[in-house]
Amino acid sequence: MSSFDRASVIREVLVPLAARGLILRRPRMVRRLARGDADRRAISRLEQLRTERGPEPLLLSVAGRRLAVVLDPDHARDVLARTPDPFTPATTEKRSALGRFEPHGVLISRRANRPLRRELNTAALDSGHAHHRLSTALNEAVDSTAVDLSRAGELDWTTFNARFQALARVLVLGPGAAADTQLTDLLATLRADANWAYASPLRRRKRRRLLARIGSYAGAPEDSLLSHLLSLSAAGDPDAHALEQVPHWLFAFDAAAIASYTALALLALRPDDRAQALEESDPTLPYLRACVLETLRLWPTTPALLRDATTDTELGETPIPKQTTLLIYPPLFHRDPRLEPDPDLFRPRRWLADGQVQDRPDTPVPLIPFSDKDARCPAQELVLAVTSRLLSGVLENAELLSPQMGSYEALVPGRPLPATLDHQALRFRVSASTPQATIRS
Repeated sequence: MSSFDRASVIREVLVPLAARGLILRRPRMVRRLARGDADRRAISRLEQLRTERGPEPLLLSVAGRRLAVVLDPDHARDVLARTPDPFTPATTEKRSALGRFEPHGVLISRRANRPLRRELNTAALDSGHAHHRLSTALNEAVDSTAVDLSRAGELDWTTFNARFQALARVLVLGPGAAADTQLTDLLATLRADANWAYASPLRRRKRRRLLARIGSYAGAPEDSLLSHLLSLSAAGDPDAHALEQVPHWLFAFDAAAIASYTALALLALRPDDRAQALEESDPTLPYLRACVLETLRLWPTTPALLRDATTDTELGETPIPKQTTLLIYPPLFHRDPRLEPDPDLFRPRRWLADGQVQDRPDTPVPLIPFSDKDARCPAQELVLAVTSRLLSGVLENAELLSPQMGSYEALVPGRPLPATLDHQALRFRVSASTPQATIRS
């Protein structure tokens, strides 16, 4: 690999990924990257190198670390299929970053403890089920938030996110946590530190405060996710570290908030899609779930999947030495023209077969908004249930008039959608009436 190619990958792919904040978004940097459509440049650079050099991984050294950038769809599937051994998701950088607030979280757990914690997360989050067993209580909280949002008058990202985070606290910790913004702020402080991985000092006192605050809701009503988690782990192995799984749940709802807000903007500008969503009779809301998945395909909230090789191995025809970090860049595959026609357009029907959502395993390129295989997000169904129901409630109760910011021009139907979007720039005027959307000059 030439020095020019190496520099271009670092400059156009790696630096923007780090700059935006992999653990907590940096608003100003997101705005700057969106202005230049940084992900489009990264996609173009990797496509060019794949054409010139072939599909084998790009091997380079960055800050003393060996890195392999995955270019081939089959190689990406292979890495995900061989997780966690020999490709562990508990990478050196990830352990350092997430260890600031969840040192025993399943995502960064070592081989010995990972199965136990993975099983606990899967059981508590009802992975694989369209409806969580606590869905009646959870839906009440979602519906209340949807009505609240539809009466906001002026709906911007700050307002939407604050109410979504309150909803997340209620779902995870119970109604008593609805107003506990200090818990969210404390987690945000630790996540901001985590953006710097091992370059920032550990804040053990704040981490203890966070876990203590989460633990204070252990006596919450039985219809909270925390209580369900604790009931499953009460007679289990203490190595499960049940409470330390919860910060990641709260952290993950950030991605759900971004996806919901962006999907709302897309639907506000697309009367046909909005009408189909409003006509859904299936209680699982498959079309709105497909809208959320399509939004995450277009703008992955996890823009890089990282794995460390635990032993010397191979990927394709390329030797991968032990401790090499493999990087899968989802936008490269999600925007690949081999996917199907018009990968830059919003087409929720990509995700539907016979009226139901499918994971699209048969596509020429992997679609991985929730990762895949053993490292697949155990909350995928829960997140889709919450976000689709919230969108349904807002659309049913509110009139959305847009845009009020120039970024809406990039979302107009029929135009190729940008690869980088600043969701914080989107705004709505909301009133409780028949859903309708207009585009103002």
